[in-house]
Formats: sequence, structure tokens, C-alpha cells
Amino acid sequence: MANSKSWKKIFDDYKVLDHDFGKSPFPLSATQIKRACQKFKETGEKEVRILCKQDSREDRPDIFIKHGLFLLPVKNGYYNIIKGEGYIDIPEIKKEIAVYASKLDFQLDTTKIGDSEMQHLDYAYAASLIRTFMDDLSLVLTIQ
Repeated sequence: MANSKSWKKIFDDYKVLDHDFGKSPFPLSATQIKRACQKFKETGEKEVRILCKQDSREDRPDIFIKHGLFLLPVKNGYYNIIKGEGYIDIPEIKKEIAVYASKLDFQLDTTKIGDSEMQHLDYAYAASLIRTFMDDLSLVLTIQ
């Protein structure tokens, strides 16, 4: 993996492998990552958002795979390294696809602008898909 060299340095600098993961996660901040990787030249070797992007099992650096560790984002700029898998295989859906008809009696023009995950969630709420799926008409949209 491209950023394995950076993560080895981070693990060495902060003695991550000496930590007892059975007692607690290992906390790690973006500041610590930057400090450990400041002398690397390549963006992918020192940029925190790139180093911490581990969206799939295959994205994990070698040291995480070898020691059965997972990087868990806690909040902006803070992470926990934990023992365990951290990923789940989504089972194949064998049921027939159910077509949902929006409860809106008008076309919602704002859904035609952009294609973000948040827009799809907003539309699912506006069309009552979420309330219908959860069988809870009391659900309300809160701060995003």
C-alpha cells in the first residue's frame, strides 16, 4: 500500500504497537500524524485526509492488516486505532426490489440539482420514504 511507510513511522513514533488495545483504543490526532510525517515529500505520504482514508479492507496500510487494527474516526481531526475488523460484508439482497412512490403530490425541483448523498437522504425524507420504511410517522428532520 502506498502510505504504509507513513503509517509505520506513525506507529514507531508513538509506540502504537506497545499499547494494550484490550484496555482502550489508541487515540491519535491529525496534529500527531502531521508531526510524524512532516519530512515526507509526497502528498499521499503526509496528507492526513489521504492517510486516514481507509474505506475498505483493501485500503488499510500493511501495519493495520498485519496487527488486526482499524482506524476509527472520532471527530474532525481525531481518530482511534482499535483492535478488530471495522468492516462488514453487506449480504446479497435476494428479495425483489420494491418500488416506492413518493407521497409528495408535486415535483420537487431541488432534487434535480446535484447528486450528493445528503441530497438523496433529504429527498428520501421529503418523499416520506424514511418514515414509511421505519413505520414511524413522527420522525422529523433535524439539524444536519
